[in-house]
Amino acid sequence: TGTHSLTAAYAGDTTYSASTSAAVSLTVTAASACSATLEGEEGPYFVDDSASGYLRSNILSNLGGTETQTGVPLALTLYVFDSENKWAAMEGVQVDIWHCNASGVYSAEAVESTTGQSWLRGYQITDTTGKVQFTTIIPGWYQGRTTHIHLRLRSTYDSTDTGGTNTMQLFFDQTLVDTLS
Repeated sequence: TGTHSLTAAYAGDTTYSASTSAAVSLTVTAASACSATLEGEEGPYFVDDSASGYLRSNILSNLGGTETQTGVPLALTLYVFDSENKWAAMEGVQVDIWHCNASGVYSAEAVESTTGQSWLRGYQITDTTGKVQFTTIIPGWYQGRTTHIHLRLRSTYDSTDTGGTNTMQLFFDQTLVDTLS
């Protein structure tokens, strides 16, 4: 009951904070406390939307503005730093994001009966400070997985097929998830 605050650590950084009041805001900052994020599994339901008009910060609805997803609002701000260049902010990195809705269902998937839907998918390009921002909701839960958001970072750091990408998942601490029930 009431408002609960949470500070979580990710890659050794403790600057993540969230609150379960009306909305949740999650900001990842502090280049001085950075450590490399190892590539993780892509996870289910990645759709390469980079050439399809998905460049947007508000990913709550389909591209046409229909089927807006509801849930606990989440303002997600991420910063991308270059571990090969003294943790300098990386400009021009494409940050793809996708996750399930509050009921644990993904868009754009035949197995989910959501073919043709595009909600909770999009990407942003990092600015000069390495920052991107998304307006979304806290994802729901589905069997066998903890609550999470998928991320894929794409840069032109090198020219190999996979050298310019890093796929990962942002997991939500169960303490926070429990306060939302």
